[in-house]
Amino acid sequence: MAVERRGQVLLVRRPPGTLLGGTWVLPSSELGAGELETTAVHRALADTGLVPRDPLRPAGTVRHIFTHRDVTARVLRVPVSGSVRRGSDARWISMAAPGRLALSSFTRKTLALLR
Repeated sequence: MAVERRGQVLLVRRPPGTLLGGTWVLPSSELGAGELETTAVHRALADTGLVPRDPLRPAGTVRHIFTHRDVTARVLRVPVSGSVRRGSDARWISMAAPGRLALSSFTRKTLALLR
């Protein structure tokens, strides 16, 4: 999902031992069978301190093949309220210049979709 504010996008650091562990990614959550997108969005933002608001707007899809997994991600633009919780592994970055953060090619591909 794309959480954008004033030309910046929110990235979260994936925990070690998970897919893309240690890299910075857009917040995400797999959608369970029969689950509403809003439920998955709330789950993805739970540790950030941000609260998603309506409406969620589709931004497109990104397909990426990892060495062991073929992923097609539906990207949503998500308006939020609140502030990033101090101590969370979340930060705002410029979409145009993400700096020196460790970004996967999947994240770079998703950021390109949003531009």
